[in-house]
Amino acid sequence: MDIASNSSASLPFDKIRNYVAFHIDKITEDKQNQIFKADSLINNAPSGISVGNHYTLMRSQLYRAYVTIFLEPLIIIKNCLPFSLCLDVVGKRGSSYKTRQYEFKTQDEVELTEFNPGDSVRIKCNTETFTTNEYKILPSDSRIGQRLFFYHQNKKVHLDILTPVSKSDATFRLLISAKLCVINESTENLSFIACGESNSAWVSPFSLWSKEGNEIVVFDSISAIKIRPKSEESMISDLIPLNRLGTFPIDVYDGQKQMLNLGIHITNVLCGKLVFKQIIIILRSPE
Repeated sequence: MDIASNSSASLPFDKIRNYVAFHIDKITEDKQNQIFKADSLINNAPSGISVGNHYTLMRSQLYRAYVTIFLEPLIIIKNCLPFSLCLDVVGKRGSSYKTRQYEFKTQDEVELTEFNPGDSVRIKCNTETFTTNEYKILPSDSRIGQRLFFYHQNKKVHLDILTPVSKSDATFRLLISAKLCVINESTENLSFIACGESNSAWVSPFSLWSKEGNEIVVFDSISAIKIRPKSEESMISDLIPLNRLGTFPIDVYDGQKQMLNLGIHITNVLCGKLVFKQIIIILRSPE
């Protein structure tokens, strides 16, 4: 019986005498089966099994007339950033190394099944212009006290990491997001000056372009922002606090002392249980 990914199928069997075997036809040439007695599937707590070159978590749920068996990935990584990432995964088992590379868009998930809990596994995220530090995801005790951040030369900006715990399964989930992103959807070439609680100001070097042609700038936790056109003799805007949500006009002048018809839309974006702040610069209709 073939069962596609994220699908289910019904298979009648005797709970006492029958066995159940798993294999992956299209991936495993030798079809190394994992054989389990049906009653052991019913009575066992969640456990891990190797299916060919893949490792999966197996759990069962017993009902009055039937039992449901779940095969689930050990690790799921989700990209909550508003731009695509290239994910590098390096695993070590003994003296041998295994590397994988994934390209995933915003809101995409990557399921890691090539590693088992005893491996030493670390990940790294890349864009065309900057990269993150290495982040260990296996063994499980290596995750404690880590931080993930983009870095560029001697500057860095911290990212948000959430590892939600599920009551229904044992899959380790890792959500990656920014603390704050500014997306320039206007046609103006703008600089964004971050302002912290200590009245310090800086321009983030972590800028990239989306496929739609919008500039995206990644910031750490900040309380306010200023905006300035990149043209000569332009004027900087007043301080824009980020502690309120909604859409507001921006009073900013270009080098010709003409007010630009811009607005700022401040919103919280929910990704699973992870919330990050997103700032969108928009064009306003002339009044």
